[in-house]
Amino acid sequence: MNENLDGIVAKYERNKKEFQWFIEKYFGIDMVKKLDILAEEKNQPLLFNMLNNIWFELPDSKFNIMENSKGWREFLEVIEV
Repeated sequence: MNENLDGIVAKYERNKKEFQWFIEKYFGIDMVKKLDILAEEKNQPLLFNMLNNIWFELPDSKFNIMENSKGWREFLEVIEV
């Protein structure tokens, strides 16, 4: 496994309370549940891919360094490998 992916689940678990609100808002509670299941199963590659896809689909006007929405920094910490 890619060494960089090893900490994704741990970072997700540590930070998820900060950013789950916007995943639920833009993608629904089912997406939050899917991510939690992937983390529980330690499926790091798929968890990373889904979080990365979420990053691409979030509205740029609200989620960027300048706006720095609540949880944004914590979310980026998870997906930056």
